[in-house]
Amino acid sequence: MAERKLFNNTLKIYKDFPKAGVNFIDLIPVFQNEFLFKCIVDNLANRIMKLLDSKYPNRHLYKIYGEPKLMVADGRGLILGSALAYKLGFDMVLFRDAKKIPGEKVTVKFNNEYAEREFGIEADSIKRTDAIILVDDVIATGETMNAMRKCWLKAMANKDIYNYSNMFPMGIIAEVSLMHLKYLKYKSKNIITYSSRTK
Repeated sequence: MAERKLFNNTLKIYKDFPKAGVNFIDLIPVFQNEFLFKCIVDNLANRIMKLLDSKYPNRHLYKIYGEPKLMVADGRGLILGSALAYKLGFDMVLFRDAKKIPGEKVTVKFNNEYAEREFGIEADSIKRTDAIILVDDVIATGETMNAMRKCWLKAMANKDIYNYSNMFPMGIIAEVSLMHLKYLKYKSKNIITYSSRTK
């Protein structure tokens, strides 16, 4: 597809940034291209809805038992997640630096390519019956996606559990990103990505 070629030609890769051994994928030029960004958001939103429709046809029950929500990683993931939340009409939960979260929160520590971090969410931002869709800009080592998954599990440990599983999608149902670096071996059943690289 012409859009995929344009995507690959628009992003920039900087070797050994921000430290030696790391190849930094700069997606800001992609976000700055109005046509390309619209193509990406439309493509990912349509695939998310197809996944929901195929797995959970009784989507009218969302209003009764809970709703799909995007758990979005702060930073460039927030740019993509905000656009998807608007397009889909879904609520968004921000996974961000623990120091920036006021009030009660649920946090986890993790390492990405750069440093150890502590991120989290507001404790009351998700319910046990919500269908969570994780969103980040790039799935590289997978540490951010894993951290969001662990944060969700930690938050759910304090929630009342009801068995709505026969009628409503519970838990984490998909992981969405602009790029999946498959050579870094991160695996998941439902990765929805616009582009991938094997090297």
